[in-house]
Amino acid sequence: MSYAKITSQIQNFLHIISFFHPSNFPLAVIPLAAKADFLTAPVDLGDKGEHFEEAIALLKATFCPGGSWQDRTIYQILSSLQNYSLAAQNSAYGTILLRTHPLIHSWANDRIPSEKVPVFRAAACRLLACACQEVLLETHIMQHIDTVLSTSAPIALNDKAAFGQKLTTMLRLEDGTAIWEEIYQELLGRHGRMNLYVATAAIELAATFDENLDRMEELETQAVEIRTALLGADDEQTLRASLELAGTYHRQGLYPKAEQVQQRILDLRRERLGEHHEDTIYAKDELASTFRETYRYKESEKLQQEILREHIKQHGDSHPKTLTSMNELGILKYYQYQHEEAQEILTVVLKKREEMLGREHPMTLVTLNDLALVFVDQAKYKEAEEIHRQVLRVRLRMGKTQPETILCMENLVDTLSKMEKFPEALKMQRRVMKLRIASLGIFHHLTVESLSNLAYIYRLQGRLAKSNKLLSAAFPQVRQHHGKDHSTTLLLMNELSVLNAKTRRLHKAASYGRYVLVKRAEQLGETHSHTLLSARNLLDTYKKMNRHRLASVLLMRWLQGGIRELGEADAETKFAVIELGTTLRKLKRYRDAEQIQLYSLERVQELSGDKPEEWWNEVKQLATTYDVQKRYCKSRDLRERVLEKWKPGDLDHDYLHFRLDQCNTLHKMGRKKDALALLDGIISPFSSAKTGDEKTVDKTLDFLKRRRNSIAFTSSRLRIRRRFRYTGRGDGVDI
Repeated sequence: MSYAKITSQIQNFLHIISFFHPSNFPLAVIPLAAKADFLTAPVDLGDKGEHFEEAIALLKATFCPGGSWQDRTIYQILSSLQNYSLAAQNSAYGTILLRTHPLIHSWANDRIPSEKVPVFRAAACRLLACACQEVLLETHIMQHIDTVLSTSAPIALNDKAAFGQKLTTMLRLEDGTAIWEEIYQELLGRHGRMNLYVATAAIELAATFDENLDRMEELETQAVEIRTALLGADDEQTLRASLELAGTYHRQGLYPKAEQVQQRILDLRRERLGEHHEDTIYAKDELASTFRETYRYKESEKLQQEILREHIKQHGDSHPKTLTSMNELGILKYYQYQHEEAQEILTVVLKKREEMLGREHPMTLVTLNDLALVFVDQAKYKEAEEIHRQVLRVRLRMGKTQPETILCMENLVDTLSKMEKFPEALKMQRRVMKLRIASLGIFHHLTVESLSNLAYIYRLQGRLAKSNKLLSAAFPQVRQHHGKDHSTTLLLMNELSVLNAKTRRLHKAASYGRYVLVKRAEQLGETHSHTLLSARNLLDTYKKMNRHRLASVLLMRWLQGGIRELGEADAETKFAVIELGTTLRKLKRYRDAEQIQLYSLERVQELSGDKPEEWWNEVKQLATTYDVQKRYCKSRDLRERVLEKWKPGDLDHDYLHFRLDQCNTLHKMGRKKDALALLDGIISPFSSAKTGDEKTVDKTLDFLKRRRNSIAFTSSRLRIRRRFRYTGRGDGVDI
């Protein structure tokens, strides 16, 4: 074929794309860039490049020959390429993927006049940079970004910044760090420290330090200082930098500090820009995340609902921003134990993301991972395991040392541990440990957390000596490196407290547990998840020591903080109320226990309405208190109210035990027939159950049958004993 037969437009097109990878170039990039006159700059660093004007002129001559973009242009180019058998095409969601033979690709590059090579390269970079913010194209453009960056030829800083930002977005953090560090140092050399472009580069570089929060804070603080000095504290650019810094405070666990900054920025943006502006919505989203981490789920959900409505109104129900808001809402439902709603929302998001982005896109993987967490909480371990393995396979291809890959491994380890697949869980957790040590060092908090998880798996296996050896060897070194009050040291101390409680070294367990609880309450607040976990562990230790008075004091303090900061409807507050009632019952303070439990039941009923699935546990605890006082009629009637409306399924674990409690109460009342009839109703579904977990079903069925025989036998003896009871009047009287 003669090169001269090809029109200049097609020649220019082939020359431009010859700087990309030969396969799967998304043609949707062209109209996207052309409609913006090829001027889109995701990050402006004041360096458009030496050949910028020539590159723009070349792109317009190639794709906008009539002066403006026409949709037919792309079809004319595609038709010409196919007529000359120069390219083939594939269809993908929202675009056509163009594939050229490597020989033609190389030939097109070789035909560029040597003096024009820099211009064509600049045009290629400009075209690609214009598409870097389009989420639907990002999986298609990554290999082309890699190809452009693989050469040593100079690239304009604005274009290189767009590529670096996209690498960070796609979680290729090491590559992103390398590019942004180069840009940052070059700008420092050109302009000095007090420069707005340097501030922008500092923020983008900070975003690549996913685990190094100290370095992230240092760079973002620098950016805030520069913009405050040059623009003022309330300038929009300064507010953006401050919001990024607040996000780092959030990740460091400094939630009050983060909330203060985020609330100030949100108020300013509402006043200046209005509720519907994109920057206001972003500020809401950041504040909602902080509310979520501090267990203020209702406030977080309210903001997230507002964000979702705005995104649907502005972008439609399938836009990436809308789907991100839906995903966040699904996670909030998960945190509030509303698993069915969470699963429903996340399933919708997953379906749309798979359709639009593909099953292996990072955002699709995020939704898959979140859905797996919901399945774990629902005890659907097989479904969760399958999803975690699928996500991990993709993550490993992206890079085995990526933070998201290691996190995915740990999620799978957690699921395997719950399924009691300990050998595989241990093998993978050891692998996680090695990766953490190699990438972060032995004393990094995530490395120590991985060690703690390894000790936890040993403990689940019953290998307490192995767990103790591992923790006891690491604890002195970590304490010496970080100090006694550091969060990493407290993590190991908390694990040692639990382990000592398991091995009946209760005084040592209580000593460790008290110290951890006090320090975490001081550092993180009384309602932080780590503080509440420490409180639960110490409560368990006190219960094992039969020190119920100390347990009640701990629960009262816990309860006061929970009601004040989390609200009465929060799961942790409800747990504390239930435990306090149980503890008072063990102290034989039955009236106090009854009052607490009645109050708890009334409040939960008031908040959730006529939904026994929300307040059955409160009924269970109150009915047990009545049983202990031998007020069996009250206990029976109370449970009966729940059983009339609550039908979660005959094989449900909680439902099974609730009905067994009712059997026991009927048995104690001497109502043998009613007790046996109820127990037969429980046994029947288990006899015909067809589930994957036959071992558990058989074990439960065996227990239920033994319990039935026990009731039948005991009831007969009670009847005989009552019939021939000695009256004290000299002979036996039939009563």
